[in-house]
Amino acid sequence: MPSEYAFVLDRLPELIQRSDVAAEAVAVDEPAHAAELFIAAMVWGYGRIGYGPWRTARVFASNHDAARTLAEAARLVRTKADRRPSIGSHGIGLPA
Repeated sequence: MPSEYAFVLDRLPELIQRSDVAAEAVAVDEPAHAAELFIAAMVWGYGRIGYGPWRTARVFASNHDAARTLAEAARLVRTKADRRPSIGSHGIGLPA
């Protein structure tokens, strides 16, 4: 993870819940915010599993435009879906 996003870890609650991440997802509009949300989602999704930080760092290391790509993906989901994604226990479900 790039050092400029280290503050995200300090901002997260001690016990992060899906609702903490989902509440932020609807407001993604800037690349930096998309990157912050991605990091929070990875923390929630991987928890203390050791390869979570490695996978997160790999996304940023292999794509210098990762933040912009994440913001564009969020924009596409918002504008192209017929309805908001539903978040279930097994992940995000998008309309068919």
